[in-house]
Amino acid sequence: MNQTELNKVKNHDFHKYLGIEDILAKDGKAIIEIEVKAHLLNPSGTFHGGVMYTLCDVTSFCALISQLGENEIGVTNHFSIQPMRAVTVGSIITFKAEVLKLGKRLAFVECLAFSKDKLIAKSTVTKTLLKL
Repeated sequence: MNQTELNKVKNHDFHKYLGIEDILAKDGKAIIEIEVKAHLLNPSGTFHGGVMYTLCDVTSFCALISQLGENEIGVTNHFSIQPMRAVTVGSIITFKAEVLKLGKRLAFVECLAFSKDKLIAKSTVTKTLLKL
């Protein structure tokens, strides 16, 4: 596990601003949970799609680094998201990512976002694997 990179994710100021307090990452899976606060809303008063995108990508990254060594990293080269349901202030969102395939140069990760056990978004992420 690339604990150094996981600690960087946990301690990143932007991630803290988004509401990330803890990250569970092990064996190619990761879970991040946040509470939707007012600063995370779009002008329509619902959870901002760009924040959803970012948190799906971050959770996917954490799932991947749980399978990589200390000198390896993955960078996003393709991302697709399908928002399915709007959520508002006070909602708790759980992001669950899983590495579907880990190759020599590419990794394929899926992230699902839930609120009250209802699927609110699904993303697929392709990461290019690099040596540090």
